[in-house]
Amino acid sequence: MKYALIFSFLFILSFTAVQAQSIRGQVQEKKEGFGFPGATVIVLVPKDSTVVSGSVSDQDGRFEIGQLNAGDYLFEVRYIGYQTISIPITIENRLVDLGIILLEETQTNLDEVVISGRRSLGSQKGDTTQFNADAFRTMKDASAQNLVEKMPSISMVDGVLQAQGENIVQILVDGKPFFWN
Repeated sequence: MKYALIFSFLFILSFTAVQAQSIRGQVQEKKEGFGFPGATVIVLVPKDSTVVSGSVSDQDGRFEIGQLNAGDYLFEVRYIGYQTISIPITIENRLVDLGIILLEETQTNLDEVVISGRRSLGSQKGDTTQFNADAFRTMKDASAQNLVEKMPSISMVDGVLQAQGENIVQILVDGKPFFWN
């Protein structure tokens, strides 16, 4: 009977010592005070940053991470566009309440932004094809014929301009008639 009592006592003691611990809190924006839904919360081992457990905050920014053993950890909160918060924590009790964790927006200053692009060669409006003359490179002293011959699907056959094998009836420059074939 004495051994059964000691065994029962040790069993209950070991069960309470191994019980899982948990962490909870709420993630909020520092200026406005609103909760962050979808903020990543992670528990890491401080020595090598191995992930022990993690979760994502709910609609109000609240989170709870359970099934943790007692010990020292590094707790991190991450959200795109905001500074990552790292908090060293020691878990001894069954529940660690971190309260409200405030995230501050980060700013990244760029040295220079270069926007590059190509001009559109042309566009189709109904049965009319419009070409952008600035999109084609020609010599300074080039004639209109040199420009027209550089345009895709435009060719000169027996002195007649053709587009995709059909004679061109009219050419407009800035919406005005230029010449007819």
